[in-house]
Amino acid sequence: ISLGNILAFFIIFQISIGISKFVRYFLDKEVYPRSRISLGAASTFSLLIKYSITFIGFLLALFGAGVELSKVAIGFSALGIGVGFGLKNIVNNFVCGIILAIERPIKIGDIVKVDGVEGQVKDIGLRASQIRCWDGSDVLVPNDSLISGKLTNRTFDDRIRRLEVELKLDLDIDAKKVMDLGIKAAKTIPELMKDPGPYANYDGIVDGKSVLKVYGWVNDYSIGRVVGIDFKIA
Repeated sequence: ISLGNILAFFIIFQISIGISKFVRYFLDKEVYPRSRISLGAASTFSLLIKYSITFIGFLLALFGAGVELSKVAIGFSALGIGVGFGLKNIVNNFVCGIILAIERPIKIGDIVKVDGVEGQVKDIGLRASQIRCWDGSDVLVPNDSLISGKLTNRTFDDRIRRLEVELKLDLDIDAKKVMDLGIKAAKTIPELMKDPGPYANYDGIVDGKSVLKVYGWVNDYSIGRVVGIDFKIA
């Protein structure tokens, strides 16, 4: 090992990283906007390209540094021992990142909830994914949690979601009349869908109160919180 070998390795590897960033930028700015490819598919394709170019660049950097293939195999064997002791979680998250790119249980723009964190997916990275929470903060969630944990994707197939308002009434109040009034009030909110339209359900008596719920649907979950407030006030 010489200084020239080390410099050759880092120069080639940095060039490969730069190429992967340029290719991803070119695709995001020039190719995807002119095609009909969805945002999720575009993100997955870009991620796979990034991983592939980076991996090929790593191998070329090894060869450029004069490392023989047999020594590379020995190095990976030693790396396997290191993984067993200290890099297990890192490699696990890396593999989970590849699974996320292939299976696509989430994609950029999805609204998800995992481990008590809820927000919009902004980026799916090599080790962790970035989720923008409703308070504006960004949380990096390890990819392992997205694969092995309980993941709720509120926009996986579509963005249509149901809102509900729960009402608790004294037993002497006419529940049927309140249900009709609730449905009538819900129909005054223009953001609620007409088909399916608002409806109500009587849940029975709980703790000495009549419990009923009025439901309405929105065609975009992102406006659900704002419409939900109007729904409750109405």
